[in-house]
Amino acid sequence: MRLNQRDKEILSALQANADEPLRAVATAAGVSEPSVRRLLSKGMEANQIRRRVYVNLFALGLQQYAVFFAIPPKSISKRAKMREVLLRAPFVELLIEVSGRYHFGLVLTVRSAFDLERFFDFVSAQSKIEVTDLALQARTGWYYFGARYLCSSGHPEPIHVVPTGDTRSLSSSESEALYAYAANSDGNRSRMARELRVPPATLQYQISNLQRSGVVLGVRYQIAPEMTGFQPYRVLLQTSQPVSANRLRIYNWAQQSRYVVSLMHGVGPWHYELRLEAPNQAAVSVAVDDLAEKCSDFVHHAEIVPVVKVVKMQLCPDRELLVAGKG
Repeated sequence: MRLNQRDKEILSALQANADEPLRAVATAAGVSEPSVRRLLSKGMEANQIRRRVYVNLFALGLQQYAVFFAIPPKSISKRAKMREVLLRAPFVELLIEVSGRYHFGLVLTVRSAFDLERFFDFVSAQSKIEVTDLALQARTGWYYFGARYLCSSGHPEPIHVVPTGDTRSLSSSESEALYAYAANSDGNRSRMARELRVPPATLQYQISNLQRSGVVLGVRYQIAPEMTGFQPYRVLLQTSQPVSANRLRIYNWAQQSRYVVSLMHGVGPWHYELRLEAPNQAAVSVAVDDLAEKCSDFVHHAEIVPVVKVVKMQLCPDRELLVAGKG
């Protein structure tokens, strides 16, 4: 799909208006509603535009980990075997194949660290392949900026997923509504209400409560970089210590970088993980060098990890983690 500048402006407007009528997107982009509908339909059919509901998993007592690892054999068949096992493994929200010293990267959302053992037991038993160079980071939160390289203005407000210190216990009907809302591909609430067998007004009331309580932080359309000819990368940053003052400086830098889509922070072998989408690795290197220079007093090492393929992007925790009484 070839995009012109008007298409990019429509995509930029779509990002922050994933839960709004298409006429609102058309007004924001200065185009007709049919133009928005055509581009959205093409992108969703190609799986290059995806709706994501940002759930504050910390508010539900859940935890998240980023994992990178390699496997010793370089054979195509064994890598394919590991990929197939990881696609069936529990708790996997994101699975990417990467190049460099790692082969796979994952995001796992779990109830506690005990679920990590369940995950690794499953992978070991099903694949019979040794995992090497295992690196694991406990995430403490992340910022989502969106694809700001699409146009120079009209960027959505960042979404910050972070623990608040409080956890919310959902009723069975609330958790069913949350999962239906988060897992739905197009946000059609009438269809969701029918599937849940509740009146649309009841579903809307439940969603509004989840938003007011901070369980649901926002809704965005995520644009696959391939749609615009860009490539995805991850950058792992090691720092002197993971303190809030350092995080604020990296956040302020990331807000000004057109290629940074999201910024994750946590504790582990690296303290910050940048998700970038750029035309090539040279552009990423320039951005990383700029960050390293501006934060040289505490950024000790930055590792660029090219993403070869996004294998799975679930965009929602496993059903058993959200729906009461499951698992």
